[in-house]
Amino acid sequence: MTLLFIERELGVTIILIALCIFTLVTSIIKKMETKRHTKILNHGVESEATVLAIGPTGSYINNLPQLKVQMQVEPSKGRNFVTEVKQAVPQVDFNLLHSGTRIVVKYHPAHPKQVILLRTI
Repeated sequence: MTLLFIERELGVTIILIALCIFTLVTSIIKKMETKRHTKILNHGVESEATVLAIGPTGSYINNLPQLKVQMQVEPSKGRNFVTEVKQAVPQVDFNLLHSGTRIVVKYHPAHPKQVILLRTI
């Protein structure tokens, strides 16, 4: 009977440790994404882009649907490039976005595939 109790307590302890590790890793990832987003907003290159494809990811962030948007970015200097971004978008903007929509984005100059959506044109 005592051995069964010890095994159960050990199982509960392992589950609690796993949940703590998961929470810590999730928190670190969110902080890194927020830091990257802020860095692009402050130091990124603004450019126009054309939406190629769009679809929901099924996730919500702060009650906003997260979308997966594939786009062709057309920088004023350099070559055009295609990238994909996942970003939470207000419902109003969600209804305006479709294939062919022109949008304004910002991208990281050293890592052009890191893009954030700013607004539609």
